[in-house]
Amino acid sequence: MLKPVLVTVLTIVALAIFARTMHRLWSLLRKGKPGFRLPSLGQAITDLLVVVLGQKKVLRWPYAGIFHIMIFWGFLVLFTTIVEMYGEAFQKNWVFPMIGGTWTMAFCQDLFAVLVLVGVVMAAFLRMCVRPKRFEGSDHKDAYVILSLITLVVVTLLCMHAEKIEQGLPYAQGFFAAKFVAAAVPSHMLATVAESAYWLHVCVILFFLNWIPRGKHLHLITIIPNILLRKHYVRGKLTSINLDDPSITSFGANQWPEFRQKELLDTFACMECGRCTAVCPANFTGKELNPKKLHTDIRYSAQKKSAAVLSGKEPFATLAGNVFSEDFFWQCTTCAACVEECPATNEHIDKIVEVRRYMVLSEGKLKPETKQALKSLETQYNPFSLSHEDRFAWARELSIPFVDEKPEVEYLYWVGCFGCFDQRNQKVTRAIVNVLQKAGVSFALLREERCTGDPARRVGNEDLYQTLAKKNIESLNTHKVKKIITQCPHCYNTLLNEYPEFGGHYQVVHHTQFLADLLAHKKISLPREVKEHLVYHDSCYLGRHNQIYAAPREVLQAIKGVSWHEMPRQGSKSFCCGGGGGRMFMEEKEGKRVNVERVEEAVRTKAGVLVSNCPYCLSMFEDGVKSVGAQETLRPKDLAEVVNEAMER
Repeated sequence: MLKPVLVTVLTIVALAIFARTMHRLWSLLRKGKPGFRLPSLGQAITDLLVVVLGQKKVLRWPYAGIFHIMIFWGFLVLFTTIVEMYGEAFQKNWVFPMIGGTWTMAFCQDLFAVLVLVGVVMAAFLRMCVRPKRFEGSDHKDAYVILSLITLVVVTLLCMHAEKIEQGLPYAQGFFAAKFVAAAVPSHMLATVAESAYWLHVCVILFFLNWIPRGKHLHLITIIPNILLRKHYVRGKLTSINLDDPSITSFGANQWPEFRQKELLDTFACMECGRCTAVCPANFTGKELNPKKLHTDIRYSAQKKSAAVLSGKEPFATLAGNVFSEDFFWQCTTCAACVEECPATNEHIDKIVEVRRYMVLSEGKLKPETKQALKSLETQYNPFSLSHEDRFAWARELSIPFVDEKPEVEYLYWVGCFGCFDQRNQKVTRAIVNVLQKAGVSFALLREERCTGDPARRVGNEDLYQTLAKKNIESLNTHKVKKIITQCPHCYNTLLNEYPEFGGHYQVVHHTQFLADLLAHKKISLPREVKEHLVYHDSCYLGRHNQIYAAPREVLQAIKGVSWHEMPRQGSKSFCCGGGGGRMFMEEKEGKRVNVERVEEAVRTKAGVLVSNCPYCLSMFEDGVKSVGAQETLRPKDLAEVVNEAMER
């Protein structure tokens, strides 16, 4: 009777310690602002099957994904052996009800035990021999402890299975891997080895249970709720602040309790795999920003002093200027590459914008070079310090009606600040107008068009964003606008995804989508050959933020004479131009410039034309081409310009 008593006592003690630790973490989580949104039942089932069990996001990195899925699926199967271990404390050779005690179950248990060991070896090789940069700053001690514990769990399990083979149990012949252990250990010692393995197995599992909450492997507990509670609306939409709420004394977030509980759960779910950091354009080009450290350092800054802060003896650490530098938050381009890669579905951008909001709205801090752009947005409704009266100067000779003159038009063409004021992007504007006119599209311009507010919102000035948004929505609704064609993915994202919160509900289409639709319905033809070698760039706000990848490629495939191919980093793995998140209006002094990195990648493809779909990208590429001295070999163009060339005879 000693065995069941000892196993029970050890388990109760281990569970008590585990419960105490988890209660402290739960208390920390509850300090955040309420912010959980439950998914629908269908969405929850889909996420469980595809993201959790199917490991969809983990497998985006094949090598790491393969060994992770072997370990993950292995432990799902080996859970049956843990149940059997507890049963054996009370009854010798107890097996899992219904499915246990069969050759098939025995074979599966050993098969997945072997797969787990292979996964451990692959993981150790990656961490000890390959040593990818993305692991820098991770808790290596925690990783090696976990790999060692997993190894011990499997080895002791095989020893226990070996004894069952020696006992001649009918189903034990399925333990194909344990046969090697049985052959290696003298038969007279096997019972002793198996009993020792049993107690080591119990202790390792209980130690494993209490090691999990201390480090990155807390994700084993938190990742499923974190995935289920993730954003289920489009990635490009940011949450709003009720600026009129008198109970709010500080806007944004700079301490643990100022974040929403879901944002804090993200920090518990971080796996420290570093995939987010590996794809971050700022970090890749030598800057301080590290999306992985964003989550780990927020969490550890609270967790390491949890007893003191929960008792009120110490305040929570401030982030900007303390845990992180202020530049850490300004370097983000909000490209969403980190969000795309995160297996835990963490939302990095939301936290960065919240800290920017705190710095701008609560402390009045802003990058100096951005102040002029925001001042211009406030007074002239564009970031270029140019007169609002000249917004449509480019259209004076093009015979384009305004919606107040021709309210019966089907579409409003939302040109955007770059399309109206930037001389290079005005060429794109004219190309789009020419295509629309030749296709017989009924469209007009909005005389009162202002910046959508995207740059202001992304740098943290939510007040200015909401002011611009409400003025635009008032103008659009006054003219009963229903359908909008946009030139800029940032305008597209804001009008489609963020304006509805303030009463602006419109059918919004990006010009690449509209071009694809015109071609599909034979509203335009492309008779002229464009004998160019093109390489295509996916913009962040059209691609990762809004999942529009097919339409631009359908248009390229319809153009005669062109040869085009993809960038090495393309689609959802596309590399940012460096202009998003307000970075277009900030100096880039740290490390290599992001646009230069992307242009150099394009140059290496030997293409003559770099095709994009975004005014930000086009402007950044024009500058990048000059910086690398590639003006004679690489010309940036918008997709609409290439289509316009193909239409002209």
